[in-house]
Amino acid sequence: GAIMMRKEISGEIWMIIWGVISILLGFWILSNLGAAALAYVFVAAIFAIIGGIISIFGAFRLRSLGRS
Repeated sequence: GAIMMRKEISGEIWMIIWGVISILLGFWILSNLGAAALAYVFVAAIFAIIGGIISIFGAFRLRSLGRS
């Protein structure tokens, strides 16, 4: 996509780099399914922790807005 749209976009090199990285990561995942599954669990856990923290701060913010 980035090569065909070179005239319409700027910074196409970043799209190409991202595509190459995605392909390499895909091959790594296919060759290391156990490690990839473990990495997925860690990423999901980090997202859950961050989401929970954001929800707690949001709840306190809403609570303080309701009192004023």
